Amino acid sequence: MSRSLTSDSIAPPVNAAALSRTGKPAPPAPRVLYSAAPLRRDQAASGKTRDTLYVGQHKLAHAAAQNLMQSYASSGTAINLKRTAGQIVPIVQVHKDMIDKM
Repeated sequence: MSRSLTSDSIAPPVNAAALSRTGKPAPPAPRVLYSAAPLRRDQAASGKTRDTLYVGQHKLAHAAAQNLMQSYASSGTAINLKRTAGQIVPIVQVHKDMIDKM
């Protein structure tokens, strides 16, 4: 599961060659959303320790996602993104509630 979390939490590479053919500027470098060091530590752990670390990482990630979405839903400048963030807030809250019970 932590392997999936690692791959899901790192932005995918961008095909710069395809973008240059379109004449659009290259996007910024992919942003790492989570540090890989704690994920590697989690992968090296086992048993109850691994479970505790895993749940802890998920609690942090869901809290960060909830704060981000609530903030953008309240004060975002792009109307479609603001609306989407508002729709995401309750979904993240459900996930956060589930992980908080673990």
